[in-house]
Amino acid sequence: MKQPVTKIFVAINVLVHLYVWWYVQGTQGPQAADALIDRFGLTPAEFRNGAFWQPLTALFLHDGRVFPIIHIGFNMLAIWSFGLALENTLGSIRFAWLMFVSGCASSLFVILFQADLPNPTIGASGIVLGLLGALAVFYPNSQMLIFFIPMRARNAAILIGVLSIVLPMFGVLTFISHMGHLGGLVGGVLYSWFALGLRFGQNDLRERESYIRRKVQEQEYLREMLQRLQKASPRFQGTSRERWKEPDEKVINPRPEDVQGPEKRLYYDPTTGKFYTR
Repeated sequence: MKQPVTKIFVAINVLVHLYVWWYVQGTQGPQAADALIDRFGLTPAEFRNGAFWQPLTALFLHDGRVFPIIHIGFNMLAIWSFGLALENTLGSIRFAWLMFVSGCASSLFVILFQADLPNPTIGASGIVLGLLGALAVFYPNSQMLIFFIPMRARNAAILIGVLSIVLPMFGVLTFISHMGHLGGLVGGVLYSWFALGLRFGQNDLRERESYIRRKVQEQEYLREMLQRLQKASPRFQGTSRERWKEPDEKVINPRPEDVQGPEKRLYYDPTTGKFYTR
C-alpha cells in the first residue's frame, strides 16, 4: 500500500470520530461522549496531574457537537492532500516522525502557553500545520488556497504563523487553539530543517524530477549531435543503435602493457552518453 501512514492516520481519526459521536453518543447519550473528550482531550492542568496520555490521544479526537463534520473534514482533507505528497517524498518512516514531532510540539505549546486552559483541546490541526511547515521547506512554491486565497506554501506558513501569534493578543477566534497551530507549524519546520538537513524555503519537491529531466535532455542532445555527425560524414554512417569508431587504426591512449596487444577502438554509447575504448 502506497503512503500507508497517511491513509492509516486518516482512517483511525474517522473511526474514532464515528465511535465517539455516533456510537457512544447515540447509545449512551451526549454526556458519555463529552466524558470521553474530557478524559482524552488535552487539558494542561490534568496533564500536570498525571494524564500523560492526553498530548497524543487529543490528536485523534475532533469536535462533534458544534462542528460535527467541518472540524474533522477539514483536517482530514488537509492531511490527505499534504500527506500523500510528503510521504511519497520522505518515505513512510520519516513522514511518521514528522507527524509525531508536529503533534507533540502542538501539544507542548498548549501546555506551556495555555496552562490555565479550562476546556480540553482536541484535533489534528497541529499535525496539519506541521505538514504545512514541511511543505514550506520542501516545496515552498507550491500553490494552495488559504481562506480561499491562492498563495504559495512558504507564504501560507508565514501568514498562519503570524496570525497564530497576533489573534490571541486581541482575543479573536478564541475557540481555535492558536498555540496548538503555532506549535505544530514550528515542529514541522524544525524537524524538516534540522533532522532532515534542509533549508527553509530553498528546497523543492521537484528537485529529483528536474534532475532526471535534465539528464533526459542531455541524452536527447547527444543523440541529435550523433545524428548530425552521421549525416555530415560517411565515417559516422550507421543506425542510432550502432556504436561508431575512429576510421584510422591507431590505438587510443595506449597503456605500456597494451602497446603490443590488440588495437584499441573508441566507442560511443548513446544510452549513457559516454565514450569508452576496448
